Amino acid sequence: MKTKLSPDLQIKLSYAPDEHLLSAWMRHNFRCGFAYFSFERCLDYWGLPIQHLKAQRISGNILNKIIAQVTNNDTDRLPVLLERTNLRLWQLSEGYTDDLSMLENLMPRANLENNEFLFSTSWHLCTQCIEEERQKLGYCYWHQSHQLPSITHCLKHHIPLKTHKSLGSINRLALPNSYLKEDIVAYQHCNVLLEWSRFIDKINSSLTLDASLPEKVRHLIKHQLNLPDIGKYNDKVRYQKITDKMFADVGEVLTQHLFKKIRGKNKNILWIVFSGRQTRQSILSPVYWLIIIFWLKDELEF
Repeated sequence: MKTKLSPDLQIKLSYAPDEHLLSAWMRHNFRCGFAYFSFERCLDYWGLPIQHLKAQRISGNILNKIIAQVTNNDTDRLPVLLERTNLRLWQLSEGYTDDLSMLENLMPRANLENNEFLFSTSWHLCTQCIEEERQKLGYCYWHQSHQLPSITHCLKHHIPLKTHKSLGSINRLALPNSYLKEDIVAYQHCNVLLEWSRFIDKINSSLTLDASLPEKVRHLIKHQLNLPDIGKYNDKVRYQKITDKMFADVGEVLTQHLFKKIRGKNKNILWIVFSGRQTRQSILSPVYWLIIIFWLKDELEF
């Protein structure tokens, strides 16, 4: 077996268009001839902790060490995280930051936030992308845009993305074509979810152009809904009524795609996001913000 390398080693990755950071890292391992390594042996070779690769992660021991190995300094790391993970959408909750140390506590504890959602947080693939890329490039890869939180469609081909129960996390070197023989499941193909996917992509692109957008959106939403900076506990019912109206307006298809109900009631999204009374150990998923902005997109001119 080759000698374990220092975790401080610098690795030069090559990226395909829209490729996720972890996909580029896996392809680098294939080029190094590690295709037949066990996953644990591969991680050990690079001096990485034994952890699975998750599509929704924007921080964590293994991702933090990989990003440190493929960039020279913190100044270089932020652009890679913004372009090659879902970090940009998380700015809706956190606002713009160039402080990478805050990423340590950014993501929720395992299984905590996932229990609130109905959409899959697994890796997603597009069968047409796979076919086209293998014909053109000789390989395929995991697209960053296919992993955006709650997205359902490939916006290049306008077809539903697919996933598999084993793709909640990846514990081997595997590109999307490895799963074509599995019983992969596609999202529902309907105009509502296609429109939702286009909206997510539009917000992601808008954040690229304007890093101050999250703060502007917060102000506009509060003004539109006449919400105070700090909500009173006896106003919680009012926030719930606004939330119920929001879910009624966006419709059952989207509602059933996103959030689980609590004892038959809609989760009080507006109170959670805007009351200023919620204490959490991590920031909210961007999906909380996305559904509110989607509901008010005409008023907010999105």
